[in-house]
Amino acid sequence: MKIIKLPSLNMSTFIVILTVFVVTLSAHATDIISIEQDINRGRSLLHTKKHQEGIVILQKTITELKELHVEQPQNIQVIFKLGIVLFYLEQDTEAIVAFNRVIDLDKRDSRPHFYKALIARYGGKLEEAEEEFRIACKLSPNDDRGWYELGTLLSQKGQEQEAIKAFQKAISLNPKNLQASYDLALSYMNIGQWDAAYPLLKTTIKEQPFKISVVYNMGQLCQNLEKYEEAIDSFLQVIDKDPSDWRARTKLIQLYQATNQQMKRDEQREKLFKMRSTGNVKTLLEEPTYCREQFSVAGENLMVMEYFELKGEQAVRYSFLILDETKEKSKYEISLGSYDTTNAISHELGEIEDGQRLFHLDGYYPNEIKRDALQ
Repeated sequence: MKIIKLPSLNMSTFIVILTVFVVTLSAHATDIISIEQDINRGRSLLHTKKHQEGIVILQKTITELKELHVEQPQNIQVIFKLGIVLFYLEQDTEAIVAFNRVIDLDKRDSRPHFYKALIARYGGKLEEAEEEFRIACKLSPNDDRGWYELGTLLSQKGQEQEAIKAFQKAISLNPKNLQASYDLALSYMNIGQWDAAYPLLKTTIKEQPFKISVVYNMGQLCQNLEKYEEAIDSFLQVIDKDPSDWRARTKLIQLYQATNQQMKRDEQREKLFKMRSTGNVKTLLEEPTYCREQFSVAGENLMVMEYFELKGEQAVRYSFLILDETKEKSKYEISLGSYDTTNAISHELGEIEDGQRLFHLDGYYPNEIKRDALQ
């Protein structure tokens, strides 16, 4: 083996070289810390009134990170932070290039896979997102964030059983992950496992009592469990916080009907109709009906829809939907209607007076329509 002799260095020269080396490393470390502080500050402003200021700060960090990258082309932290800032600014194509570079340098790093998954999901590429999340979970099996995001994606795809497993894994790794507990409850609700969802929502409400969506879902869950008083309390809290939430008001109408509290039912119905007549709530104005009642009788599940207005030549007041076993689709429908032609003829014959209307039941079945369905 050939030995190459290097020129000898005296102690003073060696100390100078070492000092320059340490100072250079220190300067780069200081740069990274300063840039990271700017990244955090810029990101915190993105969803505030200082949105534009946040963008300017993040764009500045991109320039600084690119300069550092020229000096340190193999520095994974610099490249990854560049990808993160590009991700925050929704420059997804460039962000993916940065994340792929990190993967090339270190195939054991789960972070770029995690963010590539987020980008894919936001872009509607759900299969690609699932693949990247699973890689991230495999590389960092003790990171609850990866399991949680995988769970939300699987739930989005309608794979609730798989989503439940992912949420459970996230919670086992971090019992304080309230969002995972909440989304686990929602997955249970989506497959009709009300009893499993109940304690999870209870815990979430205890920690987040003022989050309207959580309280609303608790009301919905308690209604399904026939815990009617608890459901009523939940929906009253919702409309107390947001009086324009007309859906919560329809739930109260259903619940007061179920508990035989007609005066309170009619009070909420009157408020609902008045709210709609003002035209101030666009989503309510667009709805021709609302669900007035849900109940079971003779082994059938029924949903009663009330029309806000009696209008048109074949006006309908109520529609009774007989649901299938999923309670999501109707098997057939019976409506209580009042047709202009029928009323005009009856008025001419003297069967009804001015201002009066005749109502009749029609049945709409899979293969036929029956007039006066219950006669």
